[in-house]
Amino acid sequence: MKRFLRDGAISRGYHLIGELRADGVICIVEGLATGATIHEATGSPVVVAFDAGNLEAVAVSLRKSYPSAALIVCGDDDHATAGNPGRTKAVAAAKAAGGVAVLPEFGTDRSAKTSDFNDMAAAKGMAAVRELIEAGKAKPRTVPELRFKPAISKDQAEHDADNHRNQPKPAAAMLYGLAGDVARAAAKDTEVNPYAACAGFLSFISAAMGRNAFLSVGNTRHHPRLFTLHVGRTGRGRKGDALALVKRIRNFLAGDNAGATSTVDVGIVPFPGQVHSGGLSTREGLALLIHDEIKQGKDEIPAIEDKRLWIIESEFENVLQQGKRDGNTLSSALRDAWDGESIRPAIKGARVWATEPHVAVSGAITPGELRMLLDTKQMTNGFANRFLIFWGERDKLVSRPKATSKSVMEALAMRTKEVIEFAKGDYPKTKDGFEVALTPEATKRYEELYHGELNRYGYGLLVDAILERRAPILLRLAMIFALTDRTRFIDVHHIDAALSWIQYFRDSVRFIFSDEGESEAEEKREVAEKIIEFLRTRVEATRTQFTSECFAGHVAGDRIDAALSDLLAETPPKIEVRTGPKASNNKRAKIYKLCEVRELGEAEELKLVSGSSQTCEVREPDQPTRPLPFSSSPSSQPRDLPETLTSPSSAPSSPSSQEFQGNEQGDAGLLI
Repeated sequence: MKRFLRDGAISRGYHLIGELRADGVICIVEGLATGATIHEATGSPVVVAFDAGNLEAVAVSLRKSYPSAALIVCGDDDHATAGNPGRTKAVAAAKAAGGVAVLPEFGTDRSAKTSDFNDMAAAKGMAAVRELIEAGKAKPRTVPELRFKPAISKDQAEHDADNHRNQPKPAAAMLYGLAGDVARAAAKDTEVNPYAACAGFLSFISAAMGRNAFLSVGNTRHHPRLFTLHVGRTGRGRKGDALALVKRIRNFLAGDNAGATSTVDVGIVPFPGQVHSGGLSTREGLALLIHDEIKQGKDEIPAIEDKRLWIIESEFENVLQQGKRDGNTLSSALRDAWDGESIRPAIKGARVWATEPHVAVSGAITPGELRMLLDTKQMTNGFANRFLIFWGERDKLVSRPKATSKSVMEALAMRTKEVIEFAKGDYPKTKDGFEVALTPEATKRYEELYHGELNRYGYGLLVDAILERRAPILLRLAMIFALTDRTRFIDVHHIDAALSWIQYFRDSVRFIFSDEGESEAEEKREVAEKIIEFLRTRVEATRTQFTSECFAGHVAGDRIDAALSDLLAETPPKIEVRTGPKASNNKRAKIYKLCEVRELGEAEELKLVSGSSQTCEVREPDQPTRPLPFSSSPSSQPRDLPETLTSPSSAPSSPSSQEFQGNEQGDAGLLI
């Protein structure tokens, strides 16, 4: 006797007998006994759909996976049932998937109880079944039927994922302040993508700022360090050109030391810090660039006290390849560098350590290389999600690009110098010299984002993993924007400029890694949101009520189950479930209700506000937010770029001249 799991999913579910071949024959049947008979008679692989209504979904799914295979739908001939559903569904499945429908033949003396190929084998023998199936193989394939249908039909037909996506569109707010001015200058009369140039400048200046300024998040101090990864196709991305003006500015500020790639060349670290573009291969090699004192026998190599380092990795696939080698620890060293943790290779012989490094990275890679080389390990160990990944290709064609004029470059360089002097202070003599804090308005804005967009998932496992560190990256970007305004306070416009980058980061990753998995994840997220809205209208609901009342039978049970599992597994959980009392059928139903989120992530069932309505509210920490002194921030509006730019003679007032209040009134709690 065949029994189905109550409320269990049927659509696209199947049982396989034999082994599928890409260009072979695949028989699709309704029942298990029929499938066993056909496999024994023909030796062909058989897929059992278990239900006539599931034949089409299984057939279409197989056609997508095996486009060259010959699909034979071996239907039941339900001649004694009104409408003959076995025949009708088999023919429809064959038409939808571009296959052939074959039905059992019994002759004129057939019994009323005979309907499938198992019955035919019993009545006519295996040879007769084999001959009929072989005749079906010789029939021409039908052309798959093209028709519009709902994503989930009454028979739970196949849901085809549309994986096409527009290229991400950057927002003008990304080109904020000084970084935006550099970006516009780099793009003027060239094919450079201004957003790629802006990202390169942000990475460079974050490295040049050093470890003097910091932002406290709980017990962690974040310094202005930024890892960026420019993704674009070969030739169109203009990945090398995007850093050309940034390098000119950096070399101008380095003066006589412009050509130095390490302190070995000049004996001192240049004003904007070191730059390394020779490629990375090991943890030891990275540490050596900003090493502590090294003892080799009786000789001592003095330490590089200034640990500022800007790494340009134009062939970022090399870093990903190194991470795949057994025993290579480069990716873990870069994770430590992003965190600001000391890099201490465990090697024999001379010890090469780098204490309290300050490293920023500008990487570049093609989308194909990134998709091919970024493996599961690098996704789950936190390496990939430390990078601000963005899509950037040329947005215009310029046959004869022009260089940025010397006067414009020097004016931008002098403004950059003022920013570095403000942020750097007397680093490396002083570290953690001043704290950057959020204004009350910025704190409120960030908390709204943290409880919303910054913790929104459901884009697929891979994309979700890459976006895991959106919150700390946003805070670092906002801190860098504030420091380029030469203020110690992050205001709302700094948060919003950083948010525009985070949104472009999200859209870029979704575009680069667009696949069917993400489409299914988006649908699952939509189902979960509808469940939440449904639960807000009542005290509680059962699984059956979700199916019949919330979705009116238009969403498959497996999709509802997947959404419920996600809601239960969220941190903190959005819903809770309990087992109800026994019903008349002696079974206990699962009952779901909303949870509220309390401090420290504890979940508690919601109390009704009034009537049958309820809300899923988020309780904020009881600790009051510290009132922060702040001054008006410098204008972040785009500046015109004439042939001659002058450094602002009187920058708008900033709190740099005020005595920083420290933690005298208690820390303002930041969530990350």
